[in-house]
Amino acid sequence: MLYHSKKFLIKIAKNHLIIAILITLPVFCLTKDRFIFGYENDFGILNISHKQKITTFYGPSYLDITTKKSNGSIFSLGILGGYEFYFKDKPHMGVRIYTKLQTGYTKMQIITIDNTAISENKYNLTFDFLTIKTGIGVQYIWKFLNKKDFSIGILSGLNLDFIYFKSIAETINNYYGIDRPSFYNIGASANIGLYLDFASTYLSLTYTLGPINFLSTYTHYPILSVSNKNFGEIKYFIENTINYSSFFSLGFGYKF
Repeated sequence: MLYHSKKFLIKIAKNHLIIAILITLPVFCLTKDRFIFGYENDFGILNISHKQKITTFYGPSYLDITTKKSNGSIFSLGILGGYEFYFKDKPHMGVRIYTKLQTGYTKMQIITIDNTAISENKYNLTFDFLTIKTGIGVQYIWKFLNKKDFSIGILSGLNLDFIYFKSIAETINNYYGIDRPSFYNIGASANIGLYLDFASTYLSLTYTLGPINFLSTYTHYPILSVSNKNFGEIKYFIENTINYSSFFSLGFGYKF
């Protein structure tokens, strides 16, 4: 009985020692840690998956529409907060962990053509979106040029973003739409950029590569309903999936 009690106490002591080492390890390995807070501006292009159908005559049948051209751009601005820590034996190298919240504006244009109709019909669709974006990320910092109160380095890492798109205006061949759809997208992406570190502030310019999308919603809704004296009511239906493509981020903030 006493033997088993000793083994149990030794096991508890070993576990506490492991926990103590894990807690104190950052103190011995890391130096010069600090909080960061600032703003970050994203601007770039969109990758759009688009389908369009129209009802014809009086029946519910559809004609498929071929997408000829699609493009979109996004601009968003928001706040970024996080934490930086540097390695004790290599003070010019460190890690940044951060989160951000942004809002902005997205413009999208799609030109499609109906190849199955008797006469070739072209459609010009435009969308304006309010965009809300939030995410978390981690970046590795390497400062290759170090002066007294100034450093130049490289940032590289991964981020996970959630983006919400809410339509505020849409047209098809200059007719205003009747619906206001919303989309959202969740994806992970890699980034690399330039980092300028001053005494109490920082400036960064990063380029984010096209993401791996985990979840993208799509909509199927009537964008427009018009009446024709020969064919009656004609409805235009849209199916869209919006994904981020590559974009730039410009950040400025304070260290404390």
